[in-house]
Amino acid sequence: MRKGGLPVSLRDKAYRLVMPAPVRISEVLDFSGEHWRYLDDRGMITLDLTPREVARAYVVRRQHHGLSVNDCFCLVPAKSI
Repeated sequence: MRKGGLPVSLRDKAYRLVMPAPVRISEVLDFSGEHWRYLDDRGMITLDLTPREVARAYVVRRQHHGLSVNDCFCLVPAKSI
């Protein structure tokens, strides 16, 4: 997230930022509490995935080996919007 300049790009509120909980948990060590507050204060939504979404993410991962599990956790709910 930091490599892509995510905190800076949130200045433009044209989009909603939805982060699956497993992805947020895996990024906890890379961001300070201040960074998380910044994201949360700008409307970031932490999404609890359903068991079905988690299962679907692993199916997608098996089909697309180039994607990480976190990529799949993000892709599955995004495709349902």
